[in-house]
Amino acid sequence: EALQIDIVVQAEPTAPQNPMDNVYCPGEALTALSVDDPGAGFTINWYDVAMAGTSLGTGPSFTPPMAGTYYAEITDDASTCLSQRVAVSLRETPTLTFDPPSSTCATDLLTYELLITVGGGSGSGYALDATPYTTVDNMDGTFTIQSIPAGMAASITLSDDNSCSL
Repeated sequence: EALQIDIVVQAEPTAPQNPMDNVYCPGEALTALSVDDPGAGFTINWYDVAMAGTSLGTGPSFTPPMAGTYYAEITDDASTCLSQRVAVSLRETPTLTFDPPSSTCATDLLTYELLITVGGGSGSGYALDATPYTTVDNMDGTFTIQSIPAGMAASITLSDDNSCSL
């Protein structure tokens, strides 16, 4: 006599949608990675390996313990079926740098200018503030701070498009 086995085939959940990589500034707190919330009846698990491994956290948002690539996977709570994992990365931006000149000349002996070379960080979207002095972005990785009175120093704040600052 033949044994009959009924097998129920469940659909695999859709892989996590809209994975959002993230960056953080040197010396700052790590920032969260995220995917879209799949809704009720599903759980998002986070891993540090592409297959197998132990879940490091759950939910649509996850702050990892260190920079690297992490993987989000959706579990259908009713069927326990698993989606494909998607990679989401967290990286530290390079440290912002600026190089002021070691000396400068004042043609009228009343005011002087500083040419500041910037680098690091996101590599783009730099903003340099030297209030109350006028700052000009030369669009070549340098800024000119104008009309600094002779004998006065300029206080500078440099930031990039990741909101890292120096």
